[in-house]
Amino acid sequence: MSNSPEVVALVDRSGVVVGHAERAVVRRENLMHATTGILVRDEHGRIYVHRRSPDKDWAPGQHDAAAGGVLTFGEDPAASAARELAEELGISGSHLRPLGLNVYEDDTTRCVEHCFETTWSGPVRHADGEVVWGAWLSLAELDARLADRLWAFVPDTRALLTRLATDAVADYAALTSLTCRPGASAGAVGAVAVVTYRGGMFFWIGLVVVAIVFIALFRWGARGIEGRAHKPGTQRLK
Repeated sequence: MSNSPEVVALVDRSGVVVGHAERAVVRRENLMHATTGILVRDEHGRIYVHRRSPDKDWAPGQHDAAAGGVLTFGEDPAASAARELAEELGISGSHLRPLGLNVYEDDTTRCVEHCFETTWSGPVRHADGEVVWGAWLSLAELDARLADRLWAFVPDTRALLTRLATDAVADYAALTSLTCRPGASAGAVGAVAVVTYRGGMFFWIGLVVVAIVFIALFRWGARGIEGRAHKPGTQRLK
């Protein structure tokens, strides 16, 4: 195995490669980078859920429903996804169905994820030690776990599943815990916070504008009355 530092593809929010950096630098400076995420299903519609090794440099020990990893500079996303499947779960030769891009950002990671789905009925092997446990779950079983906020689950895959459930892609709409509660995903929490902040800001700005207009009209009216009261030829009643 090479001891050379892993060089990761840096991208913009649309997934276009704009540069590269060593993995340690990407983590330290939280640079936007490309990754892959592959949801593994079986012929019964179950999804493979696993727990990440405690030695991972991001989200150690958390549960996940997607295999994958960072995209090395110059690597094709589909080829990277196939490589990660083989390394993490011992799956090779399966057909990858594209699920589009998923953008995820927080204080610990910023990535554009090339997402895929595959169907696999063979054995699963935790080949490289990055996965320490795994099991096939129905979507209903996964949904029940995702509804438990104490069940540690990686936020980027939660955001991906939320998008698939919200858009009713295939059978992912069954993950109702991700679509029925405000802020069900880490990404959604951020979006709700931004909307709330901006909504409140615009409310107070509007309120101040209305107050200024009201004061201006009141002063204009008062000056008009005062002017008429002192107009020459106007007699005051005694």
